[in-house]
Amino acid sequence: MFTEKEMRRAIREQLRAIVTKHHLKKIHEKKEEDIDFQPEESGFNLPKGLLKLLDPDITPQKFAQLDAMLDDSGKPAQQAVAVAVFALNYADNDLKGAKSLLQKAIQVVPQLLKQKTGEDQAET
Repeated sequence: MFTEKEMRRAIREQLRAIVTKHHLKKIHEKKEEDIDFQPEESGFNLPKGLLKLLDPDITPQKFAQLDAMLDDSGKPAQQAVAVAVFALNYADNDLKGAKSLLQKAIQVVPQLLKQKTGEDQAET
């Protein structure tokens, strides 16, 4: 036979295990899938190099190489598309979220340049 104290302890342990399991299950359900923008599916006619740059599965080395090429010889329109796709990826393809990110980025640019200018002057 079990004592009342032992039964209460067993019930508490079982309830704790059930609540913990349920809570962890809810946490896993809340995780949203990372949604990347697929430029080739957008109908946007992009050069192959830009499509490769925007591929989320490329290696960091390949990304750096393609990014340097876009920086050196890319047209402003191509560079703008790349920035827009990165914003869409950060916002999980949410138009409102991407616009908000881009607007915040525009606000931050002068601050970044001001900070960089201050650092350059301090070095000289």
